[in-house]
Amino acid sequence: MQIKLIAETTSLPNTFLNNEIGLMTKSEFLKYQNEEKKYHPSDAYDYDLKSMNQDYNVYYKGKALTREGEYSIYNTSKKNSYIIKKDDKTVAVYIKGTLYHTIHVTSHELPTTFPTDRTREFIDLNVTKFKRVKYLNDHLKIVSNTAANNYKKYPVLVNRVKNFDGEYFEIRAETKLVKNEGIGLTVLNDEAKKIAIAQDEWGATLIAVVKEYQGKGLGKIIGKVWFKWNPAYRSGGFTHKGEQMAIGVWESRVREFLEKGWYSKLIKKNAISKEKINSILSDLSKKKTYKLTYKKKSVKPELVFLIEDNFFVIYDKAFYNIEDYYTYDDTITKTIYAHGFLRNDEHVGTYVYSIDYDPKYRKLATYIILQMAKDAREKLYYGKGYTDVIETEGLDHIRKEGDYISLIKDVIPIKNMAAIEKKYRKKRDKYGELYSILLESAESKWKITASILIANKIIQAFDMINESCNGT
Repeated sequence: MQIKLIAETTSLPNTFLNNEIGLMTKSEFLKYQNEEKKYHPSDAYDYDLKSMNQDYNVYYKGKALTREGEYSIYNTSKKNSYIIKKDDKTVAVYIKGTLYHTIHVTSHELPTTFPTDRTREFIDLNVTKFKRVKYLNDHLKIVSNTAANNYKKYPVLVNRVKNFDGEYFEIRAETKLVKNEGIGLTVLNDEAKKIAIAQDEWGATLIAVVKEYQGKGLGKIIGKVWFKWNPAYRSGGFTHKGEQMAIGVWESRVREFLEKGWYSKLIKKNAISKEKINSILSDLSKKKTYKLTYKKKSVKPELVFLIEDNFFVIYDKAFYNIEDYYTYDDTITKTIYAHGFLRNDEHVGTYVYSIDYDPKYRKLATYIILQMAKDAREKLYYGKGYTDVIETEGLDHIRKEGDYISLIKDVIPIKNMAAIEKKYRKKRDKYGELYSILLESAESKWKITASILIANKIIQAFDMINESCNGT
């Protein structure tokens, strides 16, 4: 395989660890990880949601039928609290008079009374308030021991991501991550249940994904975080799936070396032979993925606001300090704090197609998208079937009329904010190539995998710059 350098914008580290997997062939990596060539049957470490999430304070209480389907109600040991599920997925949590529910159901369809399974006696929840929320986890951990225990055991949030089905996952750690300390990791779903783990198992690595979530790439995701922080750890033996996941981690590291130009620089320094690199690259699969990162971290956020007709991005000026757009991690998204997108439908009018944010910026992001609608003289539809969740708790000057929501007065000067951002961006992004990267990164932050379009746009942008510099 011919070595082809995409970009050489990242300086070569002074040294690499002796166990640097990017300098191993695939067979060398597998031998290093599984030196004793131990293999386990495919059902070894075979977890499901129930076995990985024992909860002894939640009890099945009964079922309720509505026009929208069947709901299962669970009582908890917490006073005045219930959990409501539809199709075995938690859609609402009742706590002391308030029924918190997701966007997937409306307050009109949720049962507020139901017959108990044993006595058929009707129980009235006495709901005094309905509240639609984006994340149920914060309320589940109040009433569910599973959620509370998972958050207690894994208090450090590493990242929050969203898959293409719209389900949110959290990658969490037992403590602040430290190199080669074997600190346990987990992935929690949007019910705060563990669906994947990576941990020290008697000095070796154990990575497992529950049956219900296998095939979604979660093993590779948590594996990348584990191997990044624990390069000295080895496997205690592979299952077939575990071996494939490990190979995926090795491939990602090799591609990182390629995209940073490190192999080329090592050859120039006579630190490695071209033949060895060709041996490494010959084992790569044809599939290619890209991740982004930034190196300089802003100590204090310096917010800028990209606001156009139907979308906005709240991000940090540190975005323009990025040194390399080809690196292994996706921590570039730490410079992006919120993203929202409006759409219009002939039946309901303007609605929030998507809105995502780091929790700290919920109010600001929500005010911006509401102000965007007000400036366009539109009310936002937030009924069933179209809109993402609009969380208005703690917001002032809000009017709700049926299935529509609007501001009753101007609350934020988005035109001035947009003008300031545009002026700053023009200075830092002369050719406009970073604009596309910013939008793609904002869109991908809350998804599991970043779009390959990002990489394509980067390559196109650099090609454009090179052509400009060459006078073509």
